Amino acid sequence: MTEKQPVSFSKALDAMKAGQTCSRVGWNNTDIKVRAQFPTKDSMNTEPYIVMEKNGKCFPLDISCESLFANDWIIHLGLKS
Repeated sequence: MTEKQPVSFSKALDAMKAGQTCSRVGWNNTDIKVRAQFPTKDSMNTEPYIVMEKNGKCFPLDISCESLFANDWIIHLGLKS
C-alpha cells in the first residue's frame, strides 16, 4: 500500500525516519525503494544515511538536487524497513 498523493522530499524523509520505505514516480521503476539506515554499535558508519534497494541489492544513496526538490515522492505505507 502506498500513500495516494505524491509528496515532497521533506515529507518522504520524515516517513523514512519513522521506518517507512519511499520511492519516486520520476524513477519509473516500482522495484526501487529507499529508506533510512541508522547505525548500530557494530556499524562502521556513525551517522544515519539513506540506502536504495534495487534488484535485490542495497547501497548508500547520494540524493541528487533534482530528487531533493521533487514533489513526486511516494511513501510505501506498511513496508517498514
